[in-house]
Amino acid sequence: MSAVTDRRADNRAGGVRGLLQPRRETFESVFGVVYRSLMVGVGVGIAALPLAAAIVLVAEPLTSWPFLLLCSLPLGPAFAAGCWSFQRSRDAADAGPLREVGIGLLRTWRPALAVWSLVCALTFVVVIDIVAVWGTPFAMLLGPLLVVVLLLAIVAAFGVFAGLAAAPGLRFRAQLLGGLVRTVRRPGTSLLSLVLLAAWVVIVLAQPVLGLLALGGFVLYAVWSNAAAALAD
Repeated sequence: MSAVTDRRADNRAGGVRGLLQPRRETFESVFGVVYRSLMVGVGVGIAALPLAAAIVLVAEPLTSWPFLLLCSLPLGPAFAAGCWSFQRSRDAADAGPLREVGIGLLRTWRPALAVWSLVCALTFVVVIDIVAVWGTPFAMLLGPLLVVVLLLAIVAAFGVFAGLAAAPGLRFRAQLLGGLVRTVRRPGTSLLSLVLLAAWVVIVLAQPVLGLLALGGFVLYAVWSNAAAALAD
């Protein structure tokens, strides 16, 4: 009788442990994502310091927008390093976030800087062209078309950042083409990433500290998740 009672107690204990184990793993997983996102957000905030300083110090930021584009160049390597950290956390749960951000920065800063430079150059061209055709009959046609091209390029850039983290040995040209193809092939995911980025920019403009340090990593994680899902197809 005692043996039967002990066996029932063991079964109940095992059942309780079985119920608690998934909850514990879920909690640890969520905590890991939150902690890593906050650390990545700190890295993005540091990379945004030149841009923030330029906005504060320049008397008329709107008229000095080409200079602001130059100051935004460090953001590209920071975004890529954040994607690297998220990718390594998926490959190995015990990967340290700050350590992986540093490694990702060393591994990807050159191609990431090149990609973000292309985005900034395209932004410059699009703004100049829109100003040039403003008030002409071509504005209704060329304006929206140029804006759509720029938005696709921005989303594709984050697709390239995710590709640099997932397959760092792939050639740069292949990374660019892959990021563009995935952006066009998955319009729903691309639109979601674009909405998240637009909302983040609005928050950063309203509350810079909250937007950069607190939310930057979470937005980048969501955008990276979309790009990583496209990579898996």
